[in-house]
Amino acid sequence: MAEKKLNKIMFVDESEAVNTYHRIISEKADVADQTLFFTSADTALRYLSEINSTYDFPELIFTDITL
Repeated sequence: MAEKKLNKIMFVDESEAVNTYHRIISEKADVADQTLFFTSADTALRYLSEINSTYDFPELIFTDITL
């Protein structure tokens, strides 16, 4: 039985290198239809605050705790 993919996941980390690593891993794992990457907490929060539909909200958010 195939695993159900997530609609959208989001990564927030100020490091481009870490985001690149996460991009490679998430693409290889093929766990989401859409993967978003942000290097700023402010930009990520702005994106989240502008979402108009529950369906559009990321189902999983990874964030750097030192951000």
